Amino acid sequence: MKLGICNLTAIAMRAHPSDKSEMVSQLLYGETYSILDHQIKWVLIRTTFDQYEGWISINQLHLFDKAFNDSPSQSIVTSLYGTLIQPENHIQILSFGSNFSVTTTDKITDPNQIDSFTGKFHEIKTFNKDLVLQFSCMWIGVPYLWGGRSIFGVDCSGFTQLIFKAAGYTLFRDASLQVNQGEIVNFIQEAQPGDLAFFDNEEGGIVHVGIITDNKNVIHASGSVRIDQIDHQGIFNEQERKYTHHLRVIKRI
Repeated sequence: MKLGICNLTAIAMRAHPSDKSEMVSQLLYGETYSILDHQIKWVLIRTTFDQYEGWISINQLHLFDKAFNDSPSQSIVTSLYGTLIQPENHIQILSFGSNFSVTTTDKITDPNQIDSFTGKFHEIKTFNKDLVLQFSCMWIGVPYLWGGRSIFGVDCSGFTQLIFKAAGYTLFRDASLQVNQGEIVNFIQEAQPGDLAFFDNEEGGIVHVGIITDNKNVIHASGSVRIDQIDHQGIFNEQERKYTHHLRVIKRI
């Protein structure tokens, strides 16, 4: 099976092989994938990180360089954004959550030739829940975008997934799948910073997710990444003076 790697800031993954099809997710720089099928203009892929499937434009296909995978350590960008300086001073912006590799001599290796990197990154070894709240608060004000997974636009589950990725834990892509991970917290009063709060619609389907900051507030992507009040009923929007999301369950990773 052929492998590919994202060498652009972000690549749209679509539900169907068409520019008009909805964007279901995004690849970030340095994320790898396997190629499942292809058409004239489109490639069906499955991401290595979360096993998510979608179609990308064949013009954005970049076959995998085995040297990247063999690098001693995989690092994650943990500043809101970073910049790669490439030959001839070409600058490429990387979003929080992007991947690259660092050798034992601190030389950065990646899909493109680069001269230097500006920004913060760290090597992920184990899950550190203390980083969840630290990272999530950096995102306040980032706009909402259906299917988004970058600082240029993010949806609710893309936000939680990237925060936990940088903290060392792999969440599934969609809220309806993330709800199956972790242990149930029985009462909102028992919630701890970094717990995940899930919300349902009238039919009982999980449609939204956020990160508990304390047992009275939640940070989530809705319009933009923001902090709102939460109680046993759900999220209360102070500006709208109403509940906007019905709380279904709280999970602890």
